[in-house]
Amino acid sequence: MKSRNVVVKFLESFSFGDPYKVVDHVTDGFKNRQMGLLANSFEGKQEYLSRLHPFLNKFKNLRYEIRKVISEDSNVVVEYTLHATPEEHDICVNGVMVFVVDDSLISERSDYWDGLTYLRQVGLY
Repeated sequence: MKSRNVVVKFLESFSFGDPYKVVDHVTDGFKNRQMGLLANSFEGKQEYLSRLHPFLNKFKNLRYEIRKVISEDSNVVVEYTLHATPEEHDICVNGVMVFVVDDSLISERSDYWDGLTYLRQVGLY
């Protein structure tokens, strides 16, 4: 499967609200790097699964609106808008993710997103 398609399927999987559907797209050694104001990075598929449960429970109706995809070999860049409803607040947060795909699975994701806009939309800033 093309790297671009792997990443698009991964992002689409969030809309199901099922953490197992999301982790099906990543390697055992998956590296997740969050960049910016509310940054939190970690490594490992099992660690990702343990973090996805509370994340998907908090961010109801989560979906990624893909605005642009740039793909070259195993590297994929996605400009997106995240839509969700955490704690009864409708939010739209813009960001860019940079992926590395190995053997049809995502091995790395770096996510650059607007944490200040998120805090404003949920009334915390």
